[in-house]
Amino acid sequence: MTPIPTATPIVPSTSDAIATLWSYLVKCFPSAELKDFKAVLDPVSDRYVVKDDDEIQYGVWRVDQADGVITPEDIHARRCDETIRGGNC
Repeated sequence: MTPIPTATPIVPSTSDAIATLWSYLVKCFPSAELKDFKAVLDPVSDRYVVKDDDEIQYGVWRVDQADGVITPEDIHARRCDETIRGGNC
């Protein structure tokens, strides 16, 4: 059997997942700091769950390990996402 090569993930670590989300949020939320977030890898979905300390200010997000796609997961994150996508900052 020949091993199938695996692709290198675009977001290889929890700190990269945090930096990916932070770089998205800081456009409209300049007071956001890297230290405000924590991340864990969901091994079932291969996506990181990234959230701020209180889960209220920026909410809960998913960052895909393979392609870096950021997805809001709760009402707080969806509000932030709407602000950024709407250009209301």
